[in-house]
Amino acid sequence: MVPIKSLPRAWLSGSEQHAHFTARHKHAGELLLGLRDYQTGDAFRHIDWRASARSGDVKVREFEQLEHPHLCLMINNHESLNIGEAPANALEHSLILAASLARFALQAGLGLSVYLPDGQYMTISRHHQLQYFFEALAGITPSTNTTESFTPKAGCICVSFQTDKHLMSITPTPAKHWRIIFDSESYLKPLSRKKVDKPVMSGNEVTIPVGAHSSLTEVFNG
Repeated sequence: MVPIKSLPRAWLSGSEQHAHFTARHKHAGELLLGLRDYQTGDAFRHIDWRASARSGDVKVREFEQLEHPHLCLMINNHESLNIGEAPANALEHSLILAASLARFALQAGLGLSVYLPDGQYMTISRHHQLQYFFEALAGITPSTNTTESFTPKAGCICVSFQTDKHLMSITPTPAKHWRIIFDSESYLKPLSRKKVDKPVMSGNEVTIPVGAHSSLTEVFNG
């Protein structure tokens, strides 16, 4: 897997559910409502010392908890992805990125669900479920079957893995969609060391090109 430190904030904008994830303060997923008197059990880190000094009473900042982004990974094992030789193989790269995103989501406390090629749908909130997902990824092999069209739930960020020659069918919903597109020419002709374009944002859709020589670590941390 590759380390993912944070999701690009620009890619999160554009949908109502995730608008507050790019919060103006350091507590992502929280919205500052105002100040109130300290109550037993309040976190000391929420104390507003300046306001407390002015009023003579201990004041704490009160936050509204907001829903964090929910990632929905759509795993694709169509043979069109099985291009390039190891370790630069598009299918292998897609599985690496899927595993890395899943690990990041669980560690960051984000919602996480997965569509597997066999039609199985998983919601992952525990480490043992994540381990089961990793085992499922390890058993994936290329298939000639056409991946069924997906209809992701409204409000999630769906992440699909596909090539520029074989695009998946995604039913439009009020959701963000990150299309990770593996450049076929780059994988079929690795000696050319072709450079791929930068990610492109258009409304709720983000197109993320990946080539045989792309740094997977920088795909989400760039």
